[in-house]
Amino acid sequence: MGRQGAVFLLTLVALVGPATSVGAKAVIRTPEGQVAQPYTGWMARSKMPLPASPLTIDNDMAACGEPSPPACVQTSYGFVHMNQDMEINRFDFYHELAHMVDFEKHITRSLSEGWADLYASCSLNAKRNPGYGDTASDKGHRRKCKRLKNLVR
Repeated sequence: MGRQGAVFLLTLVALVGPATSVGAKAVIRTPEGQVAQPYTGWMARSKMPLPASPLTIDNDMAACGEPSPPACVQTSYGFVHMNQDMEINRFDFYHELAHMVDFEKHITRSLSEGWADLYASCSLNAKRNPGYGDTASDKGHRRKCKRLKNLVR
């Protein structure tokens, strides 16, 4: 899936706060206020700190712009939009959470796609980052994950 085509909507309003620690009780809700599964369960299994902002997930892909990606995030509103007509996996979900953490902590200046892929693969405890041509060894990737985890705490 080419995340280069994904459109990430931003506004000038910032919700700045500390990332939630690994294993913390984070919940993502539907617009109706229901706990959203499997996403809340995926958050509980993440190996990386999570966004501190309240999160809402929906299927409003019009908010993502054209061409419509499988997922996008409106960082200042805490909305994650997932195209539920497509097969969405944990990697894609964690990739979107990475943009929320990045936005809250001001880690990159442009909501980097490569950074979001690294966060996603670290969240999965993957041996390597499959995205954006990362050629680090397994050991090198684990070092990157450790540095990244320390950065976003």
